[in-house]
Amino acid sequence: MLRSQVGRILFGLLTSILIITQAFPFDIQSVEALGPYEVATGTDKFSTAWESQRKLAIESDGTIHAVYYRTDGSLICQIYHAYSSDDGITWTEEQVTSASRDQVYTALAVDSQDNLHIVWQDGDEGKMGSGGNPVTYYRCKNKQVGWQAAEFISSYATYPAIAVDSNDDVHVVYGTFVYPPGFWGGGNGIRWKKKTTSGWQTEESISSNKQWTRWPAIAIDGSDNIHVAWLNDPRAYEDINYRKRTASGWETEVQVNTELDNVRGKPSIIVDSNDYVHIVWLRETGVMFSIRYRTYTTSWQPPVDVEGPTTYNQGPPVISIDNLGHIHVVWTGQHSESPTIDQIRHREYTDSWQPIQNLTSSTSDDQDYPSLLWARYPVISGVQTNQPEDGYAFIWQDGTTTRYYNPIYYGPDTTPPAVTLTYPNGGESWLTCSAQNITWNAVDNLPGTLNYLIEYSIDDGSTFTTIASLTGQSQGASSYAWTVPDVNSAYCRIKTTATDGTGNSTSATSGAFTISGPASAPDWRQGIQPGDILYDEGSIFIPVILPPIPPTIISIGHTGMYVRSGITIEADSSGVLYRDISSWDKPQRKNVYLLRVNCSQEAINNAINFAVAQLNKEYDYKWVQKKCSPESNHWYCSELVWAAYYNQGAGINTEYNWSNSEVPEGFALPGCVFDQPVHPVEIYRDVDTLEIGRHEETEVPWGVFVIVICPVDLVVTDPQGLSISKNSSQIVGAIYMQDDFNNDGSPDDLIYIPQAKTGMYLIQVIPEPGANPNDTFSLEVSINGQSIILAENVQVKDIPSEPYRVQVTESGTVSVFAGSPPASPPPTSPGASPTPPRPLNPAQMSLQYLSVTPQQTGIGQPVTITTNMSNTGDEAGNYNVALKINGQLEQQKMVSVGPQGTQPVKFTVAKSQPGTYTVDIAGQKGSFTVLGSSSSTADTHAGVGLIVILLLGILVLASVVVVLVTFRRPA
Repeated sequence: MLRSQVGRILFGLLTSILIITQAFPFDIQSVEALGPYEVATGTDKFSTAWESQRKLAIESDGTIHAVYYRTDGSLICQIYHAYSSDDGITWTEEQVTSASRDQVYTALAVDSQDNLHIVWQDGDEGKMGSGGNPVTYYRCKNKQVGWQAAEFISSYATYPAIAVDSNDDVHVVYGTFVYPPGFWGGGNGIRWKKKTTSGWQTEESISSNKQWTRWPAIAIDGSDNIHVAWLNDPRAYEDINYRKRTASGWETEVQVNTELDNVRGKPSIIVDSNDYVHIVWLRETGVMFSIRYRTYTTSWQPPVDVEGPTTYNQGPPVISIDNLGHIHVVWTGQHSESPTIDQIRHREYTDSWQPIQNLTSSTSDDQDYPSLLWARYPVISGVQTNQPEDGYAFIWQDGTTTRYYNPIYYGPDTTPPAVTLTYPNGGESWLTCSAQNITWNAVDNLPGTLNYLIEYSIDDGSTFTTIASLTGQSQGASSYAWTVPDVNSAYCRIKTTATDGTGNSTSATSGAFTISGPASAPDWRQGIQPGDILYDEGSIFIPVILPPIPPTIISIGHTGMYVRSGITIEADSSGVLYRDISSWDKPQRKNVYLLRVNCSQEAINNAINFAVAQLNKEYDYKWVQKKCSPESNHWYCSELVWAAYYNQGAGINTEYNWSNSEVPEGFALPGCVFDQPVHPVEIYRDVDTLEIGRHEETEVPWGVFVIVICPVDLVVTDPQGLSISKNSSQIVGAIYMQDDFNNDGSPDDLIYIPQAKTGMYLIQVIPEPGANPNDTFSLEVSINGQSIILAENVQVKDIPSEPYRVQVTESGTVSVFAGSPPASPPPTSPGASPTPPRPLNPAQMSLQYLSVTPQQTGIGQPVTITTNMSNTGDEAGNYNVALKINGQLEQQKMVSVGPQGTQPVKFTVAKSQPGTYTVDIAGQKGSFTVLGSSSSTADTHAGVGLIVILLLGILVLASVVVVLVTFRRPA
């Protein structure tokens, strides 16, 4: 009682190949299957010959048997038997014969008592001349007592085939002896012999041609009638002849082929459930090859070409049928993509002939002599155990390796799987949006995969909602990671349903348990669910005093996606990382909106998976566009969230039109790369995002600002030695933006730093490549609401060699000194002695800080360790920066730092073992943890991945540090 392991086994729809021994060239682009598997090595090219014989059989318990020949230690060919009890993955081999001359060309059948019956040819006719005598032998392996003695069947008997009927009687057919180069050497045509419980019956010759008749194939129908097809060689050409035996005797011999110029015709035969006969054979004429098929229903139907005519060499075919009535033809042959090497090929008939599928793609060895599994009997409890439920299986030769394509399991099955739900059991208390692992155990009465349906109920089992539908899963202990929905009920249940390949199913339901929201969660996000979007408006005020720029409010929005219990995924200047949801609460963020996307749960789940797949990728500083490819290596915050949903067909941005903000362009755009950014506010404004919660502040927050434009750029270093430039940022939450703030048609540069620190800020102005020395720039800094002009209409050629320096005290006052453009010296008093220059201090090197990002990561994932080397002296200096991990030297870099300068130093490491690692650079210490998986959870500091929209003319008090630079070109 066997059934399909994968619903159906077919070649054509690829999912995966589970096991491929060594590097066998199986064409996985056209195969959905298990296998192929290696049966034996060191076999012969002809070990599974010929196609008219059956070499596979399956016991009622699913044990698979194969027969073939290969040489023994004395280089004499012997018959071997191999069997597998694990679906063909591994095989056990035993030698059946130990003869003094070659034993070849074997065939196999199994009866209803699981006894094996094999026949073979004693003596290789290809090595014999006149006077030779190949003999057919039979041997039985009794299920209870093992191998019985070999039994002689007939002399001058070649290429025997075997079958059993409904009574377990054995039927054997065999042909005549023809020795090279084609002389008849003996044998009375095609002969048939039967073995009953009384022993072997009298041999009967069934062919009219008594000499050159060979390669018989046998099938038995539902009335135990015998059907035999063979190659008839009347010496001019070769025909395919057929004869049927009923209880009344043998009927008239029929020539099946209609062509008159055929050679190499070896046939294969089956009988379907209607007792219709199906025969295939090879037609070769000149340089043309065809695979021919013909069927007898109530009369012989016209022949059909399964392949050809073609000039590519083809070999004889073999045929089988499954319980759906689908016919399968497999053969070896060449084709346009393999013009010189034989490959295994397949074609299926459902309600019509389907396209040919090339199953192998060997580049070295011919793939030869396939033998399909099929037999009408035995029938056990109404099940044809050797007829596939749906699909086919075969054995063949891959050079000197015998291979097997894993069979599906066969026959109707009425026994459902047994399933036990192991967690939850009942009585548990789960938090909404928490991650829970549902576990169960399911076992079927037969090997194979199962399909699982996981559901939950919040009304004590009256109704259920689908959590997941899992297909093609292994039996045994299984689990599913579930993010609990935002529901509140004390009457929740989980139900798991297991379904086997024939549709039998069983369900198991847990006891009642409770789901409730976390009491500690702020009101604004009590209803949060995975897939929800968090939007921070991020308005800040810039008190600019450089004319003609008015004081300005800008919206530095930020978005993230809630992905699981307490965790968001966000893109900010540190990259794409996990963050703790609490980083969105007050006071870390002032104005936050919780949004839910109007789309299916499947789309939401897929959007989450898309975002999580981008974890640890870099931040995208190119805000002037948006992209959605999952292969992108850079993301800004709203781009990541938008792309996650865009790829599921859910557009969540009202496209901001810079010429007319009231015109929504929607999301139905022709491509995935656009010349407009997606700003966080566009996601908030879209009709497909519904606001379900918020928290707000009335004040607009303060910050730090600096502004500059082409032909100059800015580099700002904070008191901790962290810097931000147009291309990179070490300061959490800092951004570098460009826009035309003064409306003169040229872009200005602005740097925003969220929080002012006590100490010295260094502001370095750098000419852009190709800058005109006579261009002018103006530079302004605003810290804690105090705006100071550092430079106004200064020519590029007069940029000071040292940075501008801005000191912030603990009381919040701001002063500027050392580094501003030098003022003209006062006149020297007559007779006064000049002030001697102070001596230059030597280089004084020190480390300013240590940053480890992320602080939690997965196996093999990168960790970035950053520090700043500072030189407070007046001369340049060098320093060897050594990174130690767990006290051992990991990496080192030689760093050169100019006078009064700083130089960032970055190391990147990855660890293959989980655990906590201690980081040490010159006494500055930190640590990171490698988790036992490849996922990474970053630290929970709040970062901002930012796009800017300017809202001019609104005056709201703010706290900001700003540096603003504008410039004028010479008239």
